[in-house]
Amino acid sequence: MNRKCKWLTKISSFLDNELDARTANTLRHHISNCPQCQAETRSLMILKKRLMNYYEEALPEHIIQKILAQASSLELTQRRFTLDALPRWAIAACAALAFSLGIILSSMVFRTYNTNYYELGSTSFYSYFAGDENVH
Repeated sequence: MNRKCKWLTKISSFLDNELDARTANTLRHHISNCPQCQAETRSLMILKKRLMNYYEEALPEHIIQKILAQASSLELTQRRFTLDALPRWAIAACAALAFSLGIILSSMVFRTYNTNYYELGSTSFYSYFAGDENVH
């Protein structure tokens, strides 16, 4: 059973001069003794040489004009969020959640501190935040 060398993944970075000097020297020494890495280095060097022979070719002007004409004929519309896009159950669930949170939070805000029960509606927001001492 032939195990893969742990350095195989570093060879591409080595050939592109992306490794620090210490790692590059270690890998250079390793490649001289490892047949797997030697084969991978040869394959990548051949591939790199072939890719360097290719050049970027510009598109002919008539193709560019055709693409631009098709792109300008597309109707671009801005999509806006509407409640119609949501399922009805999601709207109902959000409303129920907001209502429940309102009750829970108002119960916590207007709770009397002397007892263990909640007293709803006995004070107002103004009296609570104004610090009215007479209101419990």
